[in-house]
Amino acid sequence: MTPNSNLSRLQMPRPEVEKRLQERINLGKELLKLSIRNENELKSASEKKRKWSDYNDELLRRILGNDEFVSEFHPTAFAIPFGPIPLDARIKGFFEGTERDILKLESIIERIELIPESPALNSEHHPSKQNESREPNSQQRIKLFQILCDLFSESELKTLCFHLGVDYDALPDVGKNNKVRELIGLLERQKRIQELLEEGKKVRPNSEWNL
Repeated sequence: MTPNSNLSRLQMPRPEVEKRLQERINLGKELLKLSIRNENELKSASEKKRKWSDYNDELLRRILGNDEFVSEFHPTAFAIPFGPIPLDARIKGFFEGTERDILKLESIIERIELIPESPALNSEHHPSKQNESREPNSQQRIKLFQILCDLFSESELKTLCFHLGVDYDALPDVGKNNKVRELIGLLERQKRIQELLEEGKKVRPNSEWNL
């Protein structure tokens, strides 16, 4: 179902919406590659899917500023099984459910062109245009790296990533410092460093953020 154009507006630039949704689809396809052979592996996979789904819900809320897209993933009616469900059936349900959610995300991408952008996303306030001229040089990049590594706990970094629409756990490499390096590189490529600075100031308003 396409949201009513008289009520809903994109709260992000259309190219950014399409890019972020495609990233979520790609991560969902990684879930389909998981090998699940026992209860422990199913539990681990289900936790990964829960985090993926929770993040998807919040991103979809931010895209429209309401729950219209989110409601497509949470039907109100469902069957209640009687008795224990065999492991094979639950594994099958995991993959089938993930595939359905991926198809729904792909459907949303196809419909995005039908939804107008919010009037607030005009050219002079367009985030990508603001950020294009404010990408850091090497020294500024180092300073930003030090701020995030020294002042932010890993929990705070995860929250920061959440507000930026980035899946912290999906960033390549391990360790907080390496994750920070990957985050800065990702947002640089997306020309979104200014967004990172603005979100960082909300967490550490008294720190020196002038690069």
